[in-house]
Amino acid sequence: MVKYHEELTFSALLTLFRVWHIVAFRSGDRVRTVLFVQLASGMGGAARSLMLLASRLHHHGYRPLIVGQQDREGLWKETERRGLPYYPLYLSAWARSHLTWKDVLYLPNRANAWRRLAAICRRERVDIVHTNLEMCIDGAMTARLMGIPHVMHVRDEFADPHMARWWGGPGAATRMMAALSRRIIAISRAVAQPFEQCGFGFKTVVIPDAIEAPSHAPSSEDQAAARQTLGLPQNVPVVALIGQVIERKGHGEFIEAAHRIHARHPETCFLIAGGGLPDYIEHLKRQAGHLAETGVVRFLSHQADIWPIYAAADIIACPSWVEGFGRVPVEAMFAGRPVVAASVGGIVEIIEDGETGFLAPPHDPERLAEGLMRLIADPERARGMGRLGREKARKLYEPEIHVRRVAQVYDEILAVGS
Repeated sequence: MVKYHEELTFSALLTLFRVWHIVAFRSGDRVRTVLFVQLASGMGGAARSLMLLASRLHHHGYRPLIVGQQDREGLWKETERRGLPYYPLYLSAWARSHLTWKDVLYLPNRANAWRRLAAICRRERVDIVHTNLEMCIDGAMTARLMGIPHVMHVRDEFADPHMARWWGGPGAATRMMAALSRRIIAISRAVAQPFEQCGFGFKTVVIPDAIEAPSHAPSSEDQAAARQTLGLPQNVPVVALIGQVIERKGHGEFIEAAHRIHARHPETCFLIAGGGLPDYIEHLKRQAGHLAETGVVRFLSHQADIWPIYAAADIIACPSWVEGFGRVPVEAMFAGRPVVAASVGGIVEIIEDGETGFLAPPHDPERLAEGLMRLIADPERARGMGRLGREKARKLYEPEIHVRRVAQVYDEILAVGS
């Protein structure tokens, strides 16, 4: 009789355990965990996109964890502000294009990062590892060793569209990362194309980045207030180039275009907003010459809040030589500002030439100046392009659209694995 009651009790407990297991761990109901691995410590476009995604995933049944560098500023500080869990580790990357013997010989030095990442995966019961930049091998390798699905987020446009099939050729490091990944998220068709051409098309999905923008476009009062705060003149055309001050962003061409425009529209003010190496900024000031000395071309350091800059401007320039997506053009569209941009990478998928702005060939300051002058000379058309751009941005680049599509990728991966 005692044995019968023991068996009955054990059976009841087993039944309760099974019910609890189904409720708590059924893939459709329990909160699943995504471990984001972010190589860069600063708050560039990739990090801002990660913060947007991670802060909204809980609406779709996913709990985000973030692993990043040990730098206390930048990303780590932003995760604290948003209340997101952060694990500081020493992370490293492959060479951007080629795999070398040095990369291979350095693998044992990565073992400690893999061990610590694996411990996090076990402790936090991670379901998916999501590497936010395509060159961080640590996340991909740990996921493979742990048997956890890996997602690679690709944000760069590769110069060689045909990644090599042998270990030491161009793009071989990225090819290895693609092989270790269950899915590849590309931020534009231009970024996805090389992966499709070398046989990874079945893994690749295009999901444009999203932008956290103010709920309304800046009014004329907002523009006046922003110009007063920034020390810019009122009632004159203002053309802005916003972003990191590095050579490939086309600041040299922008200044050459400013010289051409100044000869015909001397009232126009040009604003270069962004941080960069002091030596390069000084080089640009020398290139601007008397335009910088007289305040026609103005340099503004990195700003934590970029939206007053968009509010102050009438037109946004984006003469980048290469651009995987084009975050600045999308931000400009949300602000209701027309864009004159180089026809490269993901930008051609964002700007409709003649509708929401104008496209010009890269490295061509003359064509850039022509596009800008068409809008300077016709403010009404510029405002109309800005309104069309804002309508398009709200349809395609709202945060919830982006987060939902990424969550659908996770759902598909876990559904296949269940």
